[in-house]
Amino acid sequence: GGSCPPGWHTYGGTSFSSPIIAAMFGLAGGSHGITYPARTPYGYLGTPSLYDVTSGGNGYCGGEGAAACGDPNMLGSGILDCDYPASGSTPSVGDRACDALTGYDGPTGVGTPNGLGAFFVAFPTAKISGPTSVVHGASNTWTASATDPYPGGVITSYSWNWGDATTTVTSSGSASHDYAITGTFTIALTVTDNYGLKGSTTYTVTVS
Repeated sequence: GGSCPPGWHTYGGTSFSSPIIAAMFGLAGGSHGITYPARTPYGYLGTPSLYDVTSGGNGYCGGEGAAACGDPNMLGSGILDCDYPASGSTPSVGDRACDALTGYDGPTGVGTPNGLGAFFVAFPTAKISGPTSVVHGASNTWTASATDPYPGGVITSYSWNWGDATTTVTSSGSASHDYAITGTFTIALTVTDNYGLKGSTTYTVTVS
């Protein structure tokens, strides 16, 4: 082996980032019981829990040659970055597969953690709209609007507990119910997405 020259040195890569991310999952309490905890940070894209890296790149992209690099950052070690030039001029727009852009991109993924927030499970959210006062014996319809925090996340099931010992399960965000008795009831809605994650909300209805 040899000795390192004096001064500051920059090190990075998977061998540096992997133990940091594993430690942050541990500090946040682990996987929280979900099957694929690596999915968790994707639920926080565009939030303050992640710092979005928006400049820099990985060098040549998709087989492009030096002509596509404009003013490449050489630093005496070959082309290091085709889209963040050493001259300090404005970086080119780049390619999402190879360059850091707003949002998810190849080199920086979802960004860098800003605290532990991105390591807690994000769940689907739902909101119910519809009548708050109805007459017993008449059918009424309630509608749910639901959002999923994950890329590709889709709500696949809506479970409506009407508060009168009956439940309806639908694949869409709309359901009808006929209350047979009077009183005040709480509709409890549970939505499930294609990743198996659940979110819930409630809604109060008075039946006269």
